Order: sequence, then structure tokens, then C-alpha cells
Amino acid sequence: MHCTQCGQAAAPGDKFCAKCGRPLSSRASSKPQQLAPVSKTFKVPIKGLRSQPLITAQEATTWLGSLDNIRHVRLNLSISYGAAHLVTLNCALQNRIAPYQYGLEVIPLMPAGLRTMIQWAKNPRPDGHLDQWAAAHPDAQILTERIVSGDGTPTQLWLLYRRSLPS
Repeated sequence: MHCTQCGQAAAPGDKFCAKCGRPLSSRASSKPQQLAPVSKTFKVPIKGLRSQPLITAQEATTWLGSLDNIRHVRLNLSISYGAAHLVTLNCALQNRIAPYQYGLEVIPLMPAGLRTMIQWAKNPRPDGHLDQWAAAHPDAQILTERIVSGDGTPTQLWLLYRRSLPS
């Protein structure tokens, strides 16, 4: 049986949820079910664009970590002035604990000189950056990658990822 409010598993005979404290109704189900989706928008200040996305990604990861019953996450970026301005995470929830931890990472992309800009124009994929990140986080699976460009030059790589929780 699971709590219909937060999705916490409940033992037979429990009258209250051990996680949220809500009364367990007769409607508590033995099957996980989908809950209403939740979303949160994080605003990235235009001032200090080099450091602010990193702080925003940390806040978003903390928020995602507070939700232990995520079924699916979608990342939306609103772009202005060559940087992400609004970051919205839409989460579909389920009525059970998910075996994953989700997170958001921002990798600054700073092309060094004209030669690098020409290389980016020929192949606008940050494969080297992705390879480095994947090597540093072997337990993570990249779900979404978004490149943010300013004046045709890539400035940021936003990654939505998940990792399996230890058993």
C-alpha cells in the first residue's frame, strides 16, 4: 500500500503515512499511480552571467533532490542575451519512490580565439566537454543537453542528468 499524497510505501494496518503524516485512506493503493505534475522556474540574473547559472543549477538540483518520486523531468530554457534567463523544470510524479536522483549541471563554454570559433561553426557539438563530464560522472546518465549560444558562439551547455540511487 502507498500513501496517495506523497507516494511513501505503507505497511498493512498503518493508519498514518510515516513520511508526510497524512491519514492513509481506504483509497491508498497497492499499485503506484501517477500524481499531479509539478514544475518550478528558476530565474538567472542577467548580471554576472558567468557565475549565476552555476548557482541556479545547484538550486535546481537541490529542488530535484527534494522530490523522491519523480517519474520524468523535462528541462525548458528561455534564452536572452546569449545566456539562459529562465530555467523551468517540469516533473511528472508517481506514487512511489523513484530509484534515481536527478540533477542539473551547467558547463561554461568559452571558445578561445577565432580558430576555436571556426571549429564550433563546423561542428557545434560540445563532444569534448560531454566526454570530460561523463568521465568525471560515470554513474550519471545524461537525459537532456542544451547548448546556449550568443552571437553564434556557444556560451553554455546545460545538462539534465540522473543517477541510480545506491540500493
